[in-house]
Amino acid sequence: MPEFAYKAFTTDGRMEQGALRAPDEANALVQLAGRGLTPFDVTAREDVQTAWWAREVTLLRDAMPRTELAAFLRAFAMLLEARIPVPEALALAIEDVEHGRLKRQLRATHAALIEGARLGKALEQSAPLVPTEVTAMLAIGETGNRLATVAERVATLAERDVALRNELRSALTYPLLLLIASVAVIALLVFLVVPSLAPVFVAVRSEPPWSIAALMSLRDGVQAWWPIGLAGGIILLGLLTLIGRRAGSHDLFYRLPVLGRIRASAEASRALGALGLMLEAQIDLPEALRLTAGSTARRVLSQDLTNAATAVETGASLVVALGDSPSLPSLARQMLKVGVEANRLPEMLGHVAQVLDSRTREALKRVLGLLTPTLTLIIGLLIGVLIYSTLTSILDLNDLAFQ
Repeated sequence: MPEFAYKAFTTDGRMEQGALRAPDEANALVQLAGRGLTPFDVTAREDVQTAWWAREVTLLRDAMPRTELAAFLRAFAMLLEARIPVPEALALAIEDVEHGRLKRQLRATHAALIEGARLGKALEQSAPLVPTEVTAMLAIGETGNRLATVAERVATLAERDVALRNELRSALTYPLLLLIASVAVIALLVFLVVPSLAPVFVAVRSEPPWSIAALMSLRDGVQAWWPIGLAGGIILLGLLTLIGRRAGSHDLFYRLPVLGRIRASAEASRALGALGLMLEAQIDLPEALRLTAGSTARRVLSQDLTNAATAVETGASLVVALGDSPSLPSLARQMLKVGVEANRLPEMLGHVAQVLDSRTREALKRVLGLLTPTLTLIIGLLIGVLIYSTLTSILDLNDLAFQ
């Protein structure tokens, strides 16, 4: 029977953690509820359920603590739903945060809260690790006495964002491992196999085949210029990292045939979901548009939302303000119009965010599903040609030796 690790809160607000066995997660939650506990984290233990060779492997990690921020928001929301006072709920939720900088900033937030500051003002000290739209929504929820409800929705939005990012990283891990293994095989040929074959061709006064000659030239070049190559590789990696970070704001990236559309859909989903959540938290539409504009990574979308906020303040309809925006998919603009006409804009924004999120996941699955076999085929052909030419050279040497 599977084993589940859990973290839960008792009726007096203490955190309790442990493990239990249950057929599935739903039964584990029922068992915890029967013990009078309020769980906020129930995880199946992989070492019991899944063999090591079948587990998901992720090499790429996010510099921003989005996963821990989502877990913190979920714990905070669960504590508020259990009617624990805000300062105590914040202190208990902070205890489970492992990211050093985030934990220090949240502790500063708690100190400001103890001194009498409002939650929104106190959370400003945690920027940029806690996004401005999260701070604004929690502040509005506190003002409207709906903090527990708003915190739960903010946590859901953060968890959805983390799930999408984790899915992308996990899918990219295996192509990366494949590339690393291919480089290792080529390095083995260059530095071990070729040096042992080259003297034989010299001894028999025979020209080596093109593949051996190319690998010999590559080996000589690496041995002669490796310091410059290493420095150049580090510089190139830094440039690629910088370009990758800034690409998310440049509109040229979103015009790429496949990846651009996927990233644009993901950014639109995130922005519209946050906008709908802020409207549900009763934030004024112009202010919600500006907060959403400040949180999105796409420069054109941010500018469109800022312009829409100005237009709405002057009396224009949101449909008119965003109706011609090329940064939003046509489906989003159509559903936005329906939501305004039916006076159900927050609900419709949440729905369109879910639709775009589903489309993004499906598109990612299709692209990444083709990426791994394509890379496998290309790299396999390259290594196969090199190994075939090397074996042919060895057989030619054997023929020369018997003549």
